[in-house]
Amino acid sequence: MTMRRTEEEILQDLVVRAQAVLGNERAALIRSTLEQTARQLYEVAQAQPVRDIEPGFYHAGE
Repeated sequence: MTMRRTEEEILQDLVVRAQAVLGNERAALIRSTLEQTARQLYEVAQAQPVRDIEPGFYHAGE
């Protein structure tokens, strides 16, 4: 069973990672981008595909 993370938990993880890679000052500069990314990741995690529908991302002619 997978534990679902909250949007705030995702954001905190992104902030910690950004601080580790970019430093505190630069991570603070991209805070709004991190918030938007956390929101989008949370929304994607909430959307479960219908099991009977096969994904339609085939490349025709390749």
